[in-house]
Amino acid sequence: MELIQSMQSLLIAHLAFKKNIENNLKRYGFNPGNPRTLLYISDHEGCRQKDLAEAFYVESCTLSSVLTNMEESGFIERRRSEKDKRSYAIYMTPKGRQISETVRKQFYDTIETALSGFSQKEAAQLHDYLDRVADNLKKANAHKQ
Repeated sequence: MELIQSMQSLLIAHLAFKKNIENNLKRYGFNPGNPRTLLYISDHEGCRQKDLAEAFYVESCTLSSVLTNMEESGFIERRRSEKDKRSYAIYMTPKGRQISETVRKQFYDTIETALSGFSQKEAAQLHDYLDRVADNLKKANAHKQ
C-alpha cells in the first residue's frame, strides 16, 4: 500500500506542477502542453516533431494538435526541413521568442515553489530519484514493445 501511495503522490505532484504553470500562463493564450513545448523549441530551434516526441516520451501524433494550436496562435512556425524535404523543422516566431522568457521564468518560479523547504541536498536527491524512476519505467516499456 505504501508504494502505491508513493506513486500516487508522484502523479499528483506532476499534475499540480503542470496546473500551476498552466494557470499562471493562461492569460498569454497557452493551452495545455504549450509551455514546455515552447521551451523545448526555444532551446532546439529547427527540431522535428519526432525530436519533441522523443524528448517528451510521447507518440509523435500526440503532439500534432499541440503544434497546430501553437502555430495558429503565432508562437511557432513549421518549415520544410532543408535536410529532409519530407519533414518539417519547427522554429520560434518573434511572438514565441518574446514570450519564451516569461514561460521560462514561470517554470523556475514553479520549481522554486515546489522545492520550498528542501535543502540543496534533498533537491538533488529528489532529482536523482525521479531520474531513476523514469529510467526504470522506460526500460520496462522498451521490453514490452
